[in-house]
Amino acid sequence: MGYVPVVISIAILTTIWSAQFTPTMGSSIYDGCNVTRGCFGGPSGCVSAMNCKYIVTFNTSSNSSGHFVNLQFNVSGTEQYIAVGFARAQQMAGAAVTQCSISGPGLSYNTPGSNSTNKFQESIPWQGSTSTVDGSLFCEITQSINVTIPQNEYFNLYTENFYLLLAAGPIANNKTGQIGEHNMQPLISTNKVNLSVPAIVELYDSTNSTNSGAAHIQYPIQGLLVILAFSCLLRTQH
Repeated sequence: MGYVPVVISIAILTTIWSAQFTPTMGSSIYDGCNVTRGCFGGPSGCVSAMNCKYIVTFNTSSNSSGHFVNLQFNVSGTEQYIAVGFARAQQMAGAAVTQCSISGPGLSYNTPGSNSTNKFQESIPWQGSTSTVDGSLFCEITQSINVTIPQNEYFNLYTENFYLLLAAGPIANNKTGQIGEHNMQPLISTNKVNLSVPAIVELYDSTNSTNSGAAHIQYPIQGLLVILAFSCLLRTQH
């Protein structure tokens, strides 16, 4: 019974979104990155090199029915799912999640304070497709920009900026399609992202962040040394 509303919503939306949702399985997932859509993937620099192991692309669109987010996913190797979290902090807990898995695409959320992911999709208009291309998992999903997760937390994916978190791993329950805990370090965007703006999203790197902080500390010290040297020069001239 829990899946009946999903079937009905997809049937109703098929006509409404016929022009909105156009499968592009034959095209490269990198087409349009930084031009017509945003792209976020790993390892670092892979989007420009077009060799990502994990990638999600996104843009927004609208029609008389409202605004929508269009997502494409691709993951290579033996991973059984790839999922993107839309979060207000750089962590998965409390994030609204859109997932691509061998069981099919879907929507879920991360329970705050735990690693558990709960699948839900009855209340949010969406549709999607899954396929395997050259041994890689590929999904396309179009969903409403308005997401309310079961804790009654509201996300507007059009007007609000979010951190992107990308993770992959195994399916926890083949019968229900619930995804399991990721088996890789989640990829996190450096900054919050506007899903309606085409961009190559920068991957957060804690090592570079630390180095960057050290560099900022060095500038005042260097400036102080210059001032001291200049002061000593003035004294010797007097």
